[in-house]
Amino acid sequence: MLLYLLATIAVLLASATLAARWFSKTPLVALLALLVLVLTQITGIQLVLGALGQLYPIAITTFAIALCILLLFLSRNASAIEVFDGNDKPPLKPLTWVGPLMVGLLIIRPLLPMVTELLQQVQQVHPLGWDVVSYHLPNVIDYIQAHSLWSLTGSYAYYPGGNELLNLWSMGPLRHEGGPSV
Repeated sequence: MLLYLLATIAVLLASATLAARWFSKTPLVALLALLVLVLTQITGIQLVLGALGQLYPIAITTFAIALCILLLFLSRNASAIEVFDGNDKPPLKPLTWVGPLMVGLLIIRPLLPMVTELLQQVQQVHPLGWDVVSYHLPNVIDYIQAHSLWSLTGSYAYYPGGNELLNLWSMGPLRHEGGPSV
């Protein structure tokens, strides 16, 4: 458990430092950058180690700390990225945004039924629906037991993973899915 805590602290430290250095003048952009950097590091660490068959706590922690040190070293002289924050002179002349906005709305309009359907599914689907219990969580448990992403057991193992990597990061420290130990 302590190893995963150290790995998470290293990921958060590197992400927060980079976001603060790059977007020091815009806190909301820095917060978004922090989120993206954390998720990218978590995914990258587990993809690399999982592909190598090394999903062990000590390997995850070592890789996370090494990545943190590398990112902090490479970004030590980084300067802030300029982001338009509304106080500067606007980059576009007044009303020149109307044309592109109308074109954008015409392009997005056909996609609105899909967005509506997606929002409806998000509101009505239970977080422990059949697909989660059938293959998302079993795949994570399989990755934990095999210490690798190359394990293909289970009836839905051939489906590509995605959110399993985030589940793996959160379930890894406990070495179980909240029920019996695996």
